[in-house]
This record gives sequence, C-alpha cells and structure tokens, in this order.
Amino acid sequence: LFLISERGESMDKRISYAEIIASVMLFGSGLLTLVRGVFWIFENRESVQDFPLYAALNHAMPIWAWGVMFAVSGLMVIGASWQMPRRTTGKSFGWFLLVGGLGSSVAYFIIAIAGFDSASNWMTPAQYITLSGMNGFLAFLGGVRVWAAKDTY
Repeated sequence: LFLISERGESMDKRISYAEIIASVMLFGSGLLTLVRGVFWIFENRESVQDFPLYAALNHAMPIWAWGVMFAVSGLMVIGASWQMPRRTTGKSFGWFLLVGGLGSSVAYFIIAIAGFDSASNWMTPAQYITLSGMNGFLAFLGGVRVWAAKDTY
C-alpha cells in the first residue's frame, strides 16, 4: 500500500511521503485513544481501585462510559487516517477528524482538569493537556475541511 521511491515519493502516486507520515501519526493517535477506552471498558473496576485519577473520573461518570467515549473517538481518528488518500474527493475524512478530534479533545481536557488534584505528579495532567490540544487542532482541521465542502452536500 505504501511503497516509497528513492526520492521519498509514493510509487503509486496516491499519497506522498509526508501524507504517509501524517496518516501514521493519525493512526497512532487514534490507537492510543482507542486502547485507553478499551482498557476502561473492560478493566473498569480494577482501574478505579488502583488509580486515584480514575476514581475521581468515576465520580463524574462511570469509567466504562469514559471508555466508550474514548473508544469511539479513537476509532473516528483511525478512520480519518484510512481516509487520507481519498480526502480530496470524499467527505468522510473531514467528518472523522472533526468528530473524533472533538470527542478526544474534550475527554482529554476533562481528565487533565481532574488530574490536577488526583494525579501522582504534574506529568499526567501535562500529557492530557497536550493530547487535548493536539486533538482539538485535529477537530479544527476537520471542521475547516467540512466547511470548505459544505456546498457539495
């Protein structure tokens, strides 16, 4: 699928080297979010007992519900990575970025806020704020794509 020539160009001319890197990064970001969600769905009791941050989140909403939100958002970002080659002709790329990025951004932001009081060190909320900002920017880019294509709907 991703064959690269010596000059760093895609040999099948569908996607450039930079687009491959962007697609891999989108996939990795979505996978990170998906794995966190799946962990909270299936290991909700143990995670709430073991980590004060997760216990704090569980007070606001059951940790399995956080897991569902993360899993769906992660799948949407992964979907955007798979739609990268068709982003100029299809509408789903922008929607996947918008919905997946927005869901992930909001969820990570809420966790970052909860982490200020219940995290074991400052690194945890810093990571969540970074992930929130990154996913928020993905949502913005998806929104720009959806807005630009609004006349084609």
